[in-house]
Amino acid sequence: KHLWRNIFLPSLGTPGPEYIITAIDTSASMSEEILSQVLSELDRIKSVSQCRMTLIECDSTIGKISEIESWETSFINFDKWNFVGRGGTNLKPPFEWIDKTINDEGILPDAIIYLTDGYGDFPPSSHIPTMWVVPNSGLQDHAFPFGEVLRIETI
Repeated sequence: KHLWRNIFLPSLGTPGPEYIITAIDTSASMSEEILSQVLSELDRIKSVSQCRMTLIECDSTIGKISEIESWETSFINFDKWNFVGRGGTNLKPPFEWIDKTINDEGILPDAIIYLTDGYGDFPPSSHIPTMWVVPNSGLQDHAFPFGEVLRIETI
């Protein structure tokens, strides 16, 4: 981050990911409190990662896709973010969009982070490492068909 000022700081270790896709379940089953917590988690992800991020908001269909470049880390105001959606739940459309983007553009993300309560239709699998970030009130870990499950405490 500081190379432009000719300041060379030691790294924290191994380099992180270059491109992450983050999907957010914006269905009605995700309460305002949980979505607020999701924004806090996104803010933390961006604060420790200097990677490009695609943010997909999806309920039963994709409502909005936002591209966030690595250099935009400190310019995102999640306090004023408005989610699109609030309908039914289908967890498949972001994975379908990813597959289409990979086929069309050849850009392969390092990982998918899906922030959801897990109550919806899942795709059968994903060839990209997937982390499901789920509130404690969400679906049980064993019910997720693939990927890792990370529980977050809701406020």
